[in-house]
Amino acid sequence: MIKKYLLLWALTLLTACSTLPNIEALPEVKTDSRTFKVEQLAEQQVKQTSLLTVQFQPEQWRWVQTDPLGSPIARLLLTKQGWKNDGFVMPNKQAQGLFLALATAFTEQQPNAKHLTLMNVDISHQQHTAIYQQNGRFLWNVRKQSNQYFIQLADGSRWQIEELNN
Repeated sequence: MIKKYLLLWALTLLTACSTLPNIEALPEVKTDSRTFKVEQLAEQQVKQTSLLTVQFQPEQWRWVQTDPLGSPIARLLLTKQGWKNDGFVMPNKQAQGLFLALATAFTEQQPNAKHLTLMNVDISHQQHTAIYQQNGRFLWNVRKQSNQYFIQLADGSRWQIEELNN
């Protein structure tokens, strides 16, 4: 009986540690959508390439990531209440983390505009890289170079994201 409670407690703790930070507000974005080429990096080579489109509406941002053949990898809605699945695509926690890291990066670059605000997240800067932590726990880091973002997530995955001209 005690083993069951310990296992339940451990699973609850593990789930709590893997949650993403809450969003305080979605800023107004002056465009209807943005499109990105997403490459997952692995030891000096590209592991996976996909296309990401973000559609901006006042109360939600719709994120759709597809493979080169157009099959959905992730379809999510970002609202003030957090993330929601969009359609019947399997939940993708890694995509949520990647999308949130990208959203903080591209809204931070908006001149004279509010950027995406996260609750209880500390941001530090080291050599042109923004490092995001929550309660001392690493969430992700982002480095912007011309029209590309280089992102590393807490799971160790590394990403190169390039905005495509609309």
